[in-house]
Amino acid sequence: MSKKKTLFIMMGSLLLFQVSSASGQIYKYDELDRLTSVKYDTKDEMVYEYDAAGNILQAQPKVSVGNQKIKTFTADQENGGAAKEWNSFLSPNAKGTFDIVPLSKIRDEPGGKAEDRPVQKLELESSPNQKGISIFRDLQVKEEQEQSLSANVKTENMEHAKAQIVVNFYDETNKLLSFKTLYDTGKANDWERVEADYTSPRKAVKARIHLQIIADGDDGKGVLLVDQAKINTPS
Repeated sequence: MSKKKTLFIMMGSLLLFQVSSASGQIYKYDELDRLTSVKYDTKDEMVYEYDAAGNILQAQPKVSVGNQKIKTFTADQENGGAAKEWNSFLSPNAKGTFDIVPLSKIRDEPGGKAEDRPVQKLELESSPNQKGISIFRDLQVKEEQEQSLSANVKTENMEHAKAQIVVNFYDETNKLLSFKTLYDTGKANDWERVEADYTSPRKAVKARIHLQIIADGDDGKGVLLVDQAKINTPS
């Protein structure tokens, strides 16, 4: 290989990375000088996707396919009561609220521990049949990948409704491939440990985790509390 060609490759590689020492952020660019990702000093990373014409299609957080710890529900005042990095949904004609509450304010703490960590609370005040309230979060997966979910869950005042944890699987075109219900109850239960295994289907690239209360009759209502949710992927 000639010296000129070697130099060109080295310079081309250098164009893919820029580091801002002041902020601790790492910027990555592709061969067309388009921003592809920003990695923050918090270890979070935002990735950017473009179409063939160079128009940006989406910008979203990158999540490792390894052990994906989502056990800390961080409050976000601009997220309508849903935890940071989670999306909230309330069906039309349904009434409900999202909230992050300190564990110390909830009676009968899981394990009897005095830790004052944040807990995600969903309250469905009233809802038509088959409607409800939900928060969800997308995680990257590989096809036919074994995973497991664990969480502490408590339900209160359940009437004509079911509290559920559901995972949906999507392919690269965002087509729904399948889903699996990991937790389902229509009763008021004290804190219980939920542990469920599942395997992503072929062609799956994304798993969407739903924490939700769905009415199974007229005027459905109830409360769902979730603490220390965690996704595990075998190495």
